[in-house]
Amino acid sequence: QPLAPAMATLDLAHDWRARFAAGTGAGLMLGKTLVIVIGLQLISYSSRLEDARRRCQLKVLGMSLAMLIGPIGEVTAYAFAPQALLAPINGFDVVWNILLAPYTLGEKQTREKIMGTMIVFIGSS
Repeated sequence: QPLAPAMATLDLAHDWRARFAAGTGAGLMLGKTLVIVIGLQLISYSSRLEDARRRCQLKVLGMSLAMLIGPIGEVTAYAFAPQALLAPINGFDVVWNILLAPYTLGEKQTREKIMGTMIVFIGSS
């Protein structure tokens, strides 16, 4: 009997830590998707520039974000939360892209693009 309150406290502490870790992992994964999309958009934007030096700088920055920083964030996220929670968050990359591309790349948002993004996002979730 004397151990029952102590065990209940231990369970609550473990539950709090598990929730915090899951939230941290989800936040890292969401941030990773944004970092990768920004990196890929920088690569795309760099191909539209005339200045070769600036084009190279932006391409290297974009590649660093998309192929180094983003994957490190993803691996770190998996250290905090289970794959079942994190895998659906990977679908946010298409959402970020449809939201940011009109401002960063000057692309037009069409009804078809928005519907397609919604279908891909729902399908990946």
